[in-house]
Amino acid sequence: MTEQNPPRKYQAFGTIEGVLNYARKHSTVLVGETKFPVVGYIPKRVRQAHLPEKIQRFKVFPVASHGKLGFRILSITESSEVGLNLKGCWEERQGSPYMVVYRNSLENPTDKVLRILIPVTWKNPPPTDRQFWELTAEVRGDELTVMQAEGPFNPPRKATEYQPPVRTPKSKTTKQTTAPSSSTANAPPSINPLTPQEIRNMATAVKAQVMCKLNQVPKHRELPDKRFEFFLADGDRIFTVKMKSKMFKKLTDHGFPEWVAYITGDLGPATETGFELENASLQIFQKKAKAETEAKPEDKAQSAAASAVQRPEALKAEAKPEGKKSLLDGVTMR
Repeated sequence: MTEQNPPRKYQAFGTIEGVLNYARKHSTVLVGETKFPVVGYIPKRVRQAHLPEKIQRFKVFPVASHGKLGFRILSITESSEVGLNLKGCWEERQGSPYMVVYRNSLENPTDKVLRILIPVTWKNPPPTDRQFWELTAEVRGDELTVMQAEGPFNPPRKATEYQPPVRTPKSKTTKQTTAPSSSTANAPPSINPLTPQEIRNMATAVKAQVMCKLNQVPKHRELPDKRFEFFLADGDRIFTVKMKSKMFKKLTDHGFPEWVAYITGDLGPATETGFELENASLQIFQKKAKAETEAKPEDKAQSAAASAVQRPEALKAEAKPEGKKSLLDGVTMR
């Protein structure tokens, strides 16, 4: 019997060694003497274990940022091995050769990123014929240099759309049925996958708004420009709010014993802990106690008894017919 190799899959990850320069908008990582852009959101566990101006090792995804090499940081590691494993197709894109790493599967229906382009430097490269290669690469200067290559192989299956997991129904019989071979011929045609840059070009600009609900005065501090700064937490996401003093006093001096407030604003730039909430507005509502909104049963009984008993004078007044008007009413005699 011949031993079968496991099926090949697309992959792009590894370890780099450098100094992370964390910033609110544009973080970088210094590898050797070259700064590379950090793409995407840096996880909380990385921020907590980050040592400023210290060399650390990071688990990363290599990506292309504006046509140049960049990294997406996943975690901090103590691994002794430094290098990256790239498993993808060698193709020409936008007039340049790239290692194209496709997705093996999509996580949910909204997941639309089907591939990433990784620029590499390859000495005596093969033709860009879309064949599958398994590469070992290292960061050399400002490039990702191929150190070892294995291939070519036939490309494995690429994900083109979200496929929900198939649940096999329980069969009452032991008979097994096989799908006809014509089913593959009738499969829907696959669509061309989009690159992240193509998705950005197709995206429609919107303005996101956020509403925060609270019923207590948040901890705050006064800034030099007389505004008040406070923070609203929704799980791990923390919104930074800066509000004018006149508006903030409405939150502290309304005088309601029980209340609820709504703070609405535009979703601003990302911060180390979440996002800024810009152009914040405030609405406060009083919450009425149940004792005020619901009458007691004995009060209702007394009110009903009082309305049923009328004084005799009131009954006479109701029973007395309206008198006839005189012809001289309204006439002044001189």
